[in-house]
Amino acid sequence: MFKGYLFVGDVLLNESGMQNHPLTPMTDPNLVRVLQAQTPSRVGLIDHSVVAQGEAAIRARIDQLKAEGVRMAVVDAVSNADLLRLGPALKGMPLVTAGSGVAIGLPGNFGVAPSNEAARLPAAQGLQAIVSGSCS
Repeated sequence: MFKGYLFVGDVLLNESGMQNHPLTPMTDPNLVRVLQAQTPSRVGLIDHSVVAQGEAAIRARIDQLKAEGVRMAVVDAVSNADLLRLGPALKGMPLVTAGSGVAIGLPGNFGVAPSNEAARLPAAQGLQAIVSGSCS
């Protein structure tokens, strides 16, 4: 995401082949416009220049958008560093929805620290199932 536009690599979403998706064709790469078309609530943008400044700037922008009557915001992120800055700024938000990448910045909000244990699953006892994947 950059300036509200979603890219696939270095290509705009609507030029990546997704414009021809049989179920969810994406003909507009601007996610602020896409989301705005789906809700009567105002949609805003927390752009990269704000994200690059860190948690305090992101929170200030969230407060500004709320004061302007904006109820939802799209957030730019072009690197893992952006996602790590974003995570703490989202602490206490009632709902966060995003691509899976946003998860790298969220564990600290819940007192979870990186560890090698996170990669280990407990031994299976009886029948088990692990479900993982995209909803699209």
